[in-house]
Amino acid sequence: MGILYRFNGNSCVHNLQIGTLSLLRDALTLWPNAQVDAKSAERGLHHTLDSLHLNGAGADLFDRELAAAIRLPSSIGDQVPS
Repeated sequence: MGILYRFNGNSCVHNLQIGTLSLLRDALTLWPNAQVDAKSAERGLHHTLDSLHLNGAGADLFDRELAAAIRLPSSIGDQVPS
């Protein structure tokens, strides 16, 4: 599957061939997040496990961007901006 990414104004195509059984195996066996992140790194991915599902870094990025977009604190104890 060829995926076109746009990140910081740059684009690149990433070809990643992962079979359905591999995706299922990953979903059932990779735990905790450190294992997911290690598998992502092994595949040369930075924010996803398989070009679709977020890894730890991708989830953190999504969390920060979503919190900023809806103006909610990103962690307990943060102040809501006025």
